[in-house]
Amino acid sequence: MTVSIQTRFFALVCILVLMLPLAGCKSNSPDHASSSEPAPPAEFPVNIGDAVRIQKRPEKVVSLSPALTEWVYDFGLDSQLSGVSDYCDYPADVKALASFGTPTQPKVKELLALPADLVITSAPLAESDLIALQQRNIEVLVISHTNSIDQLWDNYLTLCRAFLGELSGPVKANEIIGEQKAALNAFVADSLPDDQKLTAIYLRITNLTMATGDTLEGAFLQQMGVQNAAAPYENWNYPEDKAVELEPDIIFADNHITMDNLTATSIYKTTTAVKNKRVLFVDGTAIERQGPRMFAEFKRMSEFLIVPAEESASAA
Repeated sequence: MTVSIQTRFFALVCILVLMLPLAGCKSNSPDHASSSEPAPPAEFPVNIGDAVRIQKRPEKVVSLSPALTEWVYDFGLDSQLSGVSDYCDYPADVKALASFGTPTQPKVKELLALPADLVITSAPLAESDLIALQQRNIEVLVISHTNSIDQLWDNYLTLCRAFLGELSGPVKANEIIGEQKAALNAFVADSLPDDQKLTAIYLRITNLTMATGDTLEGAFLQQMGVQNAAAPYENWNYPEDKAVELEPDIIFADNHITMDNLTATSIYKTTTAVKNKRVLFVDGTAIERQGPRMFAEFKRMSEFLIVPAEESASAA
């Protein structure tokens, strides 16, 4: 009986001794349990769609789009910009940057020699040019012109993510989008029945090229609370056989058009807008590039809607 008790006691001591290293190992490894926790989020890499993966913050970006170049400056990202397209002209600071051609004829050798970290463009490059850049780890990001207000906000976000990363990019984008939404809300008119709304058009070219219902400009006309006379149509084409029905109260016209152009054209000279001099000429380039300058022009357009007719003649 005594031997049995001693044997059991000895066995118990052995078990305890063997367990001590395991216990010590667990207590001395506080990071063991946390090692399976996900790593904190990082700025980069940034994945955009299925084809673009930006591995690190780009410091030598080349923009082949006048519109995107404007955005880069307006968003305060120009310190990362090293080159522009042959057609980039705003702001004036772009004149100090090297030119790298156009989307249809990019200067690939110069881009490789820079070397660029990222090329941004509004139009796709030729496949051969794209492959040449990608083989040297230069990503090409296409941010296309949009016809949707919601897609415009997505485009702003995409550009900010590409430049700043997954954490800082959305913060910057939300700041910019918030400012533009506030501007938009400031000039959105109260909703009225169609038969009580002013009828308006946004005219790009006098040959009936105007903002139809499938354009961003058309969407903003709707936001302003006017009835867009071209809303039922598509692709900036107002049908010629409907020209006799065109009777806008307001004409917003690209500033390359003049009042003489309108009065010399049978389509417009008899309209209420021209007879009452309710025509506002706007910066069509700023609108087409879809950056913050666009919202300044839309603000002018909205304010013009409430200008008394006798005061509107000077706007022409």
